[in-house]
Amino acid sequence: MPAAPPPDSPAPVRVERLRARIAGRPAAALEEPAGESLYQAVRRISALGVDDPEELARHLAGRPDGVLRAEAFRITREALRAGLLPAAAARTIVEGLARDVPDALGELAAPWAVLDPLPHGRMRRLLEAGPAGVAIEVAARHGHRDLLAGLAADPRREPALRRRCLELLGDLATREDVGEIVTTAARDPLLLAGPAVTCLAGLHRRGHFPAGRDVPAIVGLALADHGVPAGDLAVILYPRRHEALKELTAGDGNLPRRLDLLVALDEQGAPDLGIGDAITGLASVADDPAPHLRAIRRLRHAAAEETVLELLPRSPREALGALEAVGGTRTAAVLRDGLGLAGGDVVPHLRPFRHRALEILWHLGGDAGLRRTVLERLDPRDLPRRIADDLGGPDGRELAVLRANPDPGEPGAALRRLAANGDATTLPAIADLLLRVASEGGEPVPDEIVAAVAELGGRLLRRGALRPRCLLDAADAAEAGNALVADMVLGLLERPGLGPAERAALLDVLRRAPYRRARARVHRLLRDRDRHVRARAIAILALDGGDARALSASLVPLTAAGDAQTVRQAVLALAEAGADWAAPAIAGCLDHPNMNVK
Repeated sequence: MPAAPPPDSPAPVRVERLRARIAGRPAAALEEPAGESLYQAVRRISALGVDDPEELARHLAGRPDGVLRAEAFRITREALRAGLLPAAAARTIVEGLARDVPDALGELAAPWAVLDPLPHGRMRRLLEAGPAGVAIEVAARHGHRDLLAGLAADPRREPALRRRCLELLGDLATREDVGEIVTTAARDPLLLAGPAVTCLAGLHRRGHFPAGRDVPAIVGLALADHGVPAGDLAVILYPRRHEALKELTAGDGNLPRRLDLLVALDEQGAPDLGIGDAITGLASVADDPAPHLRAIRRLRHAAAEETVLELLPRSPREALGALEAVGGTRTAAVLRDGLGLAGGDVVPHLRPFRHRALEILWHLGGDAGLRRTVLERLDPRDLPRRIADDLGGPDGRELAVLRANPDPGEPGAALRRLAANGDATTLPAIADLLLRVASEGGEPVPDEIVAAVAELGGRLLRRGALRPRCLLDAADAAEAGNALVADMVLGLLERPGLGPAERAALLDVLRRAPYRRARARVHRLLRDRDRHVRARAIAILALDGGDARALSASLVPLTAAGDAQTVRQAVLALAEAGADWAAPAIAGCLDHPNMNVK
């Protein structure tokens, strides 16, 4: 009988033999037909386990098989990262795979692949062949600004693709391109206004600001799409704030949106702009002043008090809200008369809002006799909340004694005592004591001092206090404490005659009390002559990545400052903001002579 044929080897054995043969002689990958055995064998081969990973990758990439081409990409990437394959050779292989291997196309956006940017023609072919969403990310990384701009302006393209192209232009465009960007967005503002603002924010971070002629178009986008945050637009418009103010006050269409933008612009820190006066003037002639009154409340524009009082009969609800923020002794007098406390009846426009008007009068009047008169008129079973919360407060005469005799040798102890027992009337004395503590000995202000002021802020909020105005921002006791500390410190920093050591010590206190209105008042200290003051101002801005991003154009030049403290804090702030756009400036700090900077 003839001999029986030898039995086939088990599949795992065949796969292992094939793996070993290909690892030793990569050309063997061309001899084996595509199939599961070859797939498994190649998957078991790593770049470190083959004699010539480049040869194997090229052979696999040349096969018209999606599985093998994907494995070619894997081996190429492993060899590159292991230092077995030069970047130029790896990119040639990866570029050839990019048309049908999505991961390969995405790899072309990696830092190693963009050192030698792809030419325009090859990049366009990749865009036509590969997934467009991945391809535009690669195009952005390789600097193809014109390609992205063309895609963003092409109405035949997918909406999501157009939006993303416009966003990506923020890292590539310059101030000369702003007009083209806003023109493109204006053709379909509901689709493209948001991405255009993202793009302009990217330009802003890099120090490319719009020209005055671009402001009307940018404002037009803001008015067309109310979904774009007013704060983001205010950051972009701030370098052209005078033109923006003129444009925003020139019409009355979309009035609430215009007012939102004006308030957001004011919050960037523009005291010279007169936004509060502009809105107050518009309110006095408006058919419906309610939106203006809400804006005045947000602005805390104390100079608007008289105008608000004139508008009280026309729009009592909103006017009372504004008076909570801007009212003073004149408001107290008007409300006293209007509520009939000086004789007579309650005026008609205050009757529906009597409780709220009484609360404002109670907290702004400040006179013990007036408070007694108010209490005599109130029903104990129906007390306004802010009045009920404030009953049983500190005795004013006792507080006057505490204020009049602080211990000159122990300002910290005097501050804690006054803060523990005080109310809003003691804040000026507490501020003076805080400055004395900050001026002593070059040591940081103790945490217990800061905590004492913060606890007073929490108590004032719980008692329904309307002053200081910073309490109106607070949602709870912790926020009220931070707001009071920050507002007090910011007020002290604006006093004339402070030395660098005092400013630095106060900024250290401010760093411990996050407050959203601080940025606008701290920004000027980035230009302070003292390096310690500059460094601490930067550290405060770094607490909020949004602040650092908004002020990136100011922070990037500080990475080249002449002192290590400023440079180090600028780098830390940019890092906190994730400022990849500042990578060249940060990389330049690697050559800094100070190791703390490196």
